[in-house]
Amino acid sequence: MGYHHRQFGTAIVVPIGLTVLYCLGWILMVRGPDVEIPGWGIWLVWGITFCIAGAGWLFHSLTVSIAHGVVQLAFGPGMIQKTIPLSAIAA
Repeated sequence: MGYHHRQFGTAIVVPIGLTVLYCLGWILMVRGPDVEIPGWGIWLVWGITFCIAGAGWLFHSLTVSIAHGVVQLAFGPGMIQKTIPLSAIAA
């Protein structure tokens, strides 16, 4: 029997979500006939939006598991993770 806990990152998800919504709102607002934004400007905002959303997806939670003599730490879906032997942890 081991230990397993997942902590949701509300302090990260809320600001990132609001930032993504702001960027999407800006993109929708500047799509009018009266506004002259260069094509690369829209693509730049789309790129920034996707990068911010990707960071939110990667770091939306932290999972800690202890089993079989190791501590496993993983952010979000588990693409970023670290395994530490219990023997390497000083008491």
